[in-house]
Amino acid sequence: MNGSVRNVRFEEPLCAVCLRMLSDPAEPGGTGVCSAYLSGIPAGIWFSSKGHYEPVPGDGGEQFIPRKEWKHYGDPDYINQKFDEARKELKKLYGGGA
Repeated sequence: MNGSVRNVRFEEPLCAVCLRMLSDPAEPGGTGVCSAYLSGIPAGIWFSSKGHYEPVPGDGGEQFIPRKEWKHYGDPDYINQKFDEARKELKKLYGGGA
């Protein structure tokens, strides 16, 4: 691999796979708060394509920590491997050009 992810666009915010997330707004009753932003995650962080790896004013010194199951988040080779595995499974299930 060349270090890039092939034709992948992540729609879900990085916050959704962060260990610091306390209440995901995608869940019923979720409010979009984390230990860094107890009053609510700012849209500039939530919708950022750059992630939250560096300190940002107001984050209390807490940045992104991937959940254990997402420890490879951001590793293009790992992500491409998983997409390839998923494509093979889809081909088995549905045949053709999945």
